[in-house]
Amino acid sequence: MSFQKNIGWVYCMSNPSIPGLLKVGMTERTPEIRARELFTTGVPTPFKIEFAKKVLNPLQKEKTIHKLLLKKRTNPNREFFSVSLEIVKDLFNLMDGEIWEGEIIHQKKQKQIKIKKNKKQIKKRSFDFLHLAKLKSAKDLAKAKAEAAKAQAKLAVMFAKAKAKADKDQAKADKDQAKAAKAEAKAAKAAKAQEKEQIKADELKQMEDAGWNIVVKQYGENSKNFGNSYIRYNGPSWIQGQKVFCSFKTARKAFQQNL
Repeated sequence: MSFQKNIGWVYCMSNPSIPGLLKVGMTERTPEIRARELFTTGVPTPFKIEFAKKVLNPLQKEKTIHKLLLKKRTNPNREFFSVSLEIVKDLFNLMDGEIWEGEIIHQKKQKQIKIKKNKKQIKKRSFDFLHLAKLKSAKDLAKAKAEAAKAQAKLAVMFAKAKAKADKDQAKADKDQAKAAKAEAKAAKAAKAQEKEQIKADELKQMEDAGWNIVVKQYGENSKNFGNSYIRYNGPSWIQGQKVFCSFKTARKAFQQNL
């Protein structure tokens, strides 16, 4: 079977070897092929296709169902859920698409696998109304429509909550990332300042070792340079016998010229 772009199957499968769990996933192939793929040497019994639907954007619909069943997921890296068939079927019924109906997939060793299919294309609505053809009265029809509207509203609320939570989580992640980047920049700035001070200290040590009488002073509160430091020294080879007040930059330049 060939599929158009962005069209695939969302399926629900069970396995008697994995009681109490349902596998909910998607495939761009057929549910039958997917069931055979899952029946590997590590699984003692074949998977049974409980129900499936051919839909638009199957990956998006799969992710939405996974979000709605998040608390029922047994492992974040596996598509198995501890949930009843009724709950999963309610979610499937609220998706637009083409219903799959067929028999259980038997052993891979069988040479011929007969699959009975009966697919009916439903109208593009938010609820599956196939069963309405069997209703016998207008009262039953009205009741079914009311139930459909209620289920649709419930699903809309669930989808809205799931989207709101996803947006909130994304905003938090963005905020944490920005905070981490800011902290990293601050740490880099501090490291650079520390490196600069270490270089200054090393150069002052070189001046002292060369016989320069170095004294580091701080500008007073009344000075326009308050908060910075300056150097007072008696330079033996630059200005003999004089006490000079200047910046570190000036002292370093004089020292390098006299090396």
